[in-house]
Amino acid sequence: MNPKALTTSENLIEFRDVFFSVHRGATGEIISGVSLAVPHGETLVLLGRSGSGKTTLLKLINGMLAPTRGEV
Repeated sequence: MNPKALTTSENLIEFRDVFFSVHRGATGEIISGVSLAVPHGETLVLLGRSGSGKTTLLKLINGMLAPTRGEV
């Protein structure tokens, strides 16, 4: 994320039609079409079973990974 964009946007975190894929299994798709906005001051909880993509979402947020398609 661009820190400058955080000061001008109403949202702290924003996913726009985000996909993330790796070459694993038949499809390799880990994240598929995520669109989400978390405004400043709001709290977000990620819940899901093991292997559902929670850590991948966090890595996309902090820039450790780049989306295959879409924008964070």
